[in-house]
Amino acid sequence: MGNYSYGEVGQDMCKSEAEYAATGEPGDTAFEAQIARRFFGAAARRPAWGGDTQAALFAGAAAAPAAAPALHACGVGAQLLAPDDAQPTPVFLAHGSYGRATLPAVAASLAWAAAIDAGAGPVRFFYATLYPRLVRALRRAAPLLGAAPQNLVFVVNVEAAIACVLKALPKLLPHSASSCSATEEINSSTSSNSTSNTSSITLATFNFSYAACQYALHNCAKENNWSFALIPTTFPISQASIVNDLTTFLESSKISVLLFEHIASPSALVLPIQSLVRICRENNILSIVDGAHGLGILDLQLDLWLPDFYATNAHKWLCHSRG
Repeated sequence: MGNYSYGEVGQDMCKSEAEYAATGEPGDTAFEAQIARRFFGAAARRPAWGGDTQAALFAGAAAAPAAAPALHACGVGAQLLAPDDAQPTPVFLAHGSYGRATLPAVAASLAWAAAIDAGAGPVRFFYATLYPRLVRALRRAAPLLGAAPQNLVFVVNVEAAIACVLKALPKLLPHSASSCSATEEINSSTSSNSTSNTSSITLATFNFSYAACQYALHNCAKENNWSFALIPTTFPISQASIVNDLTTFLESSKISVLLFEHIASPSALVLPIQSLVRICRENNILSIVDGAHGLGILDLQLDLWLPDFYATNAHKWLCHSRG
């Protein structure tokens, strides 16, 4: 395969599965084939990657091949359980920061790192080997997100993704140049009518949102002379109360961007993303979803829910390799 152009990246992301298989999908490298044989056996028994993983994680979400290997075929079970301990032991899979990487993922990650300086060198590696296989990887991951490949991009992590979206907001939001000359921070917990008309753009999030996202949103508002709002929530928090709190807030306040989590940290509450996105669309609000914990634990259907932006991590509940 020759050098892979940026134009070819876009073309291959938009191809149908049949077109991509016929004209664009690169074959396995030697070490990929070796890893597949080691962990999955014969080529005929290899999983359908994203689609098969979706079926394994969420019963009924997709039809898995009859011969798809069980989890223990990946060599994971022996590493997770203490063989000499007669008492039941907790099996660590994931927590708020990182998941336990599976052996195939670790093996592939190490092999890719070693391949950079092997053969014809790094330049040839990036343009002829890595880039087309990044496209292949994104296409294989698409079923896990319930999204078309052309709607997806790789990012370092969720915080980096949200930073990219916030940086682009001045170009995404209408009338952003007409914002006020000084940021007005809205403290909605003290007054439901505290919103001022001095700024045409307000960035908002719930008061329980992940602190780093709150800071990023506030700093974005400050840099662009926009307003920032923390939406107050009632206790105990539930899916119904969150929808009601947002609806109540919008009765007296107008916002331009809503950033919210899919699974709240540290409470693990699953937010009603479909309802929240629907409210955003009905009120012409740009929705940004912090889905850091979504991939691998929830049945994601992004092309059905249609958030404007959804960012997630593979190193948490999907138990992918780190770095």
